[in-house]
Amino acid sequence: MKKALLILDLENVFMNEYTKDLPTKIEDYVASTYYDNIVVGKFVNHLDSIFVKRLGNNKCLDKEECILNIHLSKPYVVMERTAYTMYTEELDSYLKENKIKYVYLCGLDTDRSIYKTALDLLERGYYVYVIKSLCRSSAGTKYHDMGIGLLERQIGKDYVI
Repeated sequence: MKKALLILDLENVFMNEYTKDLPTKIEDYVASTYYDNIVVGKFVNHLDSIFVKRLGNNKCLDKEECILNIHLSKPYVVMERTAYTMYTEELDSYLKENKIKYVYLCGLDTDRSIYKTALDLLERGYYVYVIKSLCRSSAGTKYHDMGIGLLERQIGKDYVI
């Protein structure tokens, strides 16, 4: 079976003291590791979203604010999303069309998008792996560590690598 790497939320607006090293680490990893397919997830916010209305999160309303902060040496596709999860009909169709059953996750935020996407993919029958060293939380190591702990409990310790 084929495997894909999903890279989440490496937009400029999410870079801070906890996350600024991550794009380079992922770029180096991608250059030295083989995946059949690579998908980069991009968060797009809108004025009617729950993020704006209920959480007061205005990030990524401006396209200039949400430019992807990653430069990969291998081909990849970009898929936009408007929720915590990267699991969308578009992604599911893409994975099925490319006969991918193994999905590896990295990027931001371990405690939100990585966590939610991992569970959604798992519940739909994919083998999901989270690459712990290539994940961060923009809220800091405390939230990253909590996310890793929950992922180990929910998807299994052997799948958090």
